[in-house]
Amino acid sequence: MKVTAPYQSLENIRKRAWMLRLANGAKPGRYFDAMDALEKLDAGMVEEFNRHIWECVQIEDMPDSLGEVSLKERKILLREDCYLSATDGDKEGLFTVAHELGHFFLHTDCRLHRLLPDMELDETRCPEYQADAFACELLIDSDYLIRSIHRMTIDELSDRFRIPVNKLNDHLGRMAKNGDINQQLSLF
Repeated sequence: MKVTAPYQSLENIRKRAWMLRLANGAKPGRYFDAMDALEKLDAGMVEEFNRHIWECVQIEDMPDSLGEVSLKERKILLREDCYLSATDGDKEGLFTVAHELGHFFLHTDCRLHRLLPDMELDETRCPEYQADAFACELLIDSDYLIRSIHRMTIDELSDRFRIPVNKLNDHLGRMAKNGDINQQLSLF
């Protein structure tokens, strides 16, 4: 099943991620703790609206997914092992948290549509593509990345921002396609 979301440019996704980075005191060129941001956001929602925006779910209750967003409940669900890995600073766990925050901020106020089987899905309207882009923009200081890409290896950048190498490579491809970096630089 292919699901489509309203078009989101990389610039718009970047702005929305930067708003969350700034609201959480992100420092330029530094690692951003997505788990800390989720917990702060949740604490604010509990204080103001008396409701949680995320929940830790047992593995047996969500065997096929590390995380998801319930659009109806406006709540992020994280599988217990993903939550524990994110709190330990694991790249995959942190990326999953950032990805689900992407769905939360990009998709809870929009209508998602199922495409007919023979229709092609434009990646800029793909909710998973958008949530991945949001996660990368949230975890990575793009300005720093653009300035540092010539002098740091992909592994060094991955370690600095605690993002999986494959997700960083995907995002470098998005940035090259967007004209943010040279196409050759995105091919590590």
